[in-house]
Amino acid sequence: MDHVSTKELLQAKKMIKIYGIASATIYKWNDLYKKDDDTGASKAELLEMQARIAKLESENDILKKALTIFAKK
Repeated sequence: MDHVSTKELLQAKKMIKIYGIASATIYKWNDLYKKDDDTGASKAELLEMQARIAKLESENDILKKALTIFAKK
């Protein structure tokens, strides 16, 4: 529970009681979706961007290979 404020702790306890969600799930969601003060992005957003970059790099490699094949003809 790094950097969890008293207010956040009370909100988590309330959600646990109302919705019956496990506390570990609440804290995991908080860790994933809480915005970073420096970047303004959440871990979930950063992970999504990393996946998107990897996909685009893969597509770019495929297009480069196709270009070399067509350039030879």
